Amino acid sequence: MNLQAAKNLLEVKNLKKYFPIKAGIWKVKGYIRAVDGISFFVREGETLGLVGESGCGKTTVGRCILRLIEPTTGEIYFDGQNIMKLNEKDMRKYRRYMQIVFQDPFASLNPRKKIIDLVAEPLVVHGFSKNKLQEKVIELLDSVGLGKELFFRFPHELSGGQRQRVCIARALALNPKFIVLDEPTSSLDVSVQAQILNLLKELRWKLSLSYLFISHNLSVVKFISNRIAVMYLGKIVESADSKELFTRPLHPYTQALLSSIPVPEPNFIKKRVILQGEIPTATAPPSGCRFHPRCQYAQPICGKKEPNLIEENKDHFVACHLI
Repeated sequence: MNLQAAKNLLEVKNLKKYFPIKAGIWKVKGYIRAVDGISFFVREGETLGLVGESGCGKTTVGRCILRLIEPTTGEIYFDGQNIMKLNEKDMRKYRRYMQIVFQDPFASLNPRKKIIDLVAEPLVVHGFSKNKLQEKVIELLDSVGLGKELFFRFPHELSGGQRQRVCIARALALNPKFIVLDEPTSSLDVSVQAQILNLLKELRWKLSLSYLFISHNLSVVKFISNRIAVMYLGKIVESADSKELFTRPLHPYTQALLSSIPVPEPNFIKKRVILQGEIPTATAPPSGCRFHPRCQYAQPICGKKEPNLIEENKDHFVACHLI
């Protein structure tokens, strides 16, 4: 499938999410700028990887897209419809096409319900026929590789990988077009991670799904993503095709991130880019380029003017004054 020719399933324009910092009950003394004006798109059948350090706003982006938390401002177009203009009732209809798999599978499953009931829950909520309910649930659990002996167990009786498979089955229950994967393998063993990643790739191909894959593990993101967007302190600083980003990173922050990936070769000496200083606070981000206090190439303009995310090459966008 030629993904570059595919239409955009999701378009996000100037998305912002500010969390108020309160002094007392009513007074607001400032804001945490978790997401501060980002724009990107996800094509049909594509996986967009979203990477960055902890606290950069990746998870907030995923939850804003589904309106699990309400964005401060911005536009979110899903299949041509601006879902920011939908009321709660209309948004509920769209949620069957937009699902999420959370980072911690144990925390996202009701410990008092059996596996078969957990997967059936979204089908019941959306009025699926009771006559075909059990047949559909068995089909879903079978599609993620869970045997029938697990159907009537509780979440605490499963391994971490099995619990994550249950979460994936539940996300697939309503035949979605788009799934947010919020670090779905970070709490799993390496061998189990590989199984879950292969399962996700197989399901994407078989069901024509689109993913937003959120992670801080660059090796995992490279394996599963068609394109990658790099976030820093609430901003997207670079996005490109996965292979292009790894072979020709342009932004200094992306270069530093890629240089930190471990190489499984004890005698190989890799040149590391060591960033100086601490990550600035999201309550009072630096003026100009957010990265300039830690950038070894910073120029006077970097602290004065915020760079725009421009297309340096086909599908390769970067926000840097030096490019």
